[in-house]
Amino acid sequence: MQLRYSRLNQSLHWMTVICMFALIPLAWVMVNTKPGSGFTPSLFNWHKTLGAIVLLVTLFRIGWRFVDGPPAFPPAVRV
Repeated sequence: MQLRYSRLNQSLHWMTVICMFALIPLAWVMVNTKPGSGFTPSLFNWHKTLGAIVLLVTLFRIGWRFVDGPPAFPPAVRV
């Protein structure tokens, strides 16, 4: 019986968190730039790339959950 989530689960979690915290300000900057700005297309490309990474990591995490389930509740927690 495992006491914690595996290192892979923890790494995937933090990868998702980092991408999401990058996506939020990126989306705000992307929408509020002046139309016709030279770097607007690259902002949209970065936003799409990070969004695709979040999607793929999330799909992998859902599949991996069937292989490597969550740890058991601590004895102090009544189920």
